[in-house]
Amino acid sequence: MKAILPLLLLILSKIVSSQVVDLNYTVDFTFIKCADVNIKVFDNKDNIKITATAKSSGLADFFVSIDEKYDCYIDTYNHYLPIKIEKVSKSGDSLARINLNFDHKNNIITNSILGDYKTLPNTYDFISGFLLIADSVFFKGNDEKQINIFFDNSPCILHAKYCGIKTIEKITCKKIELRITKLSKDNKSKKFISLIPPNSTHCIWVSNTYPSYLVSAKINLVAGSLKVELKR
Repeated sequence: MKAILPLLLLILSKIVSSQVVDLNYTVDFTFIKCADVNIKVFDNKDNIKITATAKSSGLADFFVSIDEKYDCYIDTYNHYLPIKIEKVSKSGDSLARINLNFDHKNNIITNSILGDYKTLPNTYDFISGFLLIADSVFFKGNDEKQINIFFDNSPCILHAKYCGIKTIEKITCKKIELRITKLSKDNKSKKFISLIPPNSTHCIWVSNTYPSYLVSAKINLVAGSLKVELKR
């Protein structure tokens, strides 16, 4: 559970907004509720701040009490490139804080605990990458594209495929398939290997509106899957 919740915070933050947005979700693991997630988006003129929090619930909270917070600051005027990320993780009596700073001029990402990583130009994290994908012109002329992302302390490629319009409980949505491939094997964290099967496909459904918001998601794991639903 501790490894799953940070991934949820990233996947769920598929929101585009020029105003404050407050959304709530439930998360099920193989049909059992395991977490409640809240997403807030703030427009700070020169940057967008997205705050995602997840708290374990139900049986998951009984076995492992988790409280995660993920703040991402994104450059409004530079193709949604991330500026910095602040993460706080509480588990029982333990507390962990990790900051990521993005130096796009030198293509370096600094992890406050693990040090520097050399990355490709225009590297995103999940949240900022999803903002780029959600832009109305991203898929124009091509239904399948890819971007550089930094996921689980590894440089990766995020493949995004537009799969048309679908209706989810009377909400008109865009269906997008996502797939992640690693660029190297020398990551300092092993969660990528244990959490997500290599080249597995994940689906998100986002409202066909502006601002866009996540309606539903299915995330495939090595064992089982996660289902995310917007609270009505």
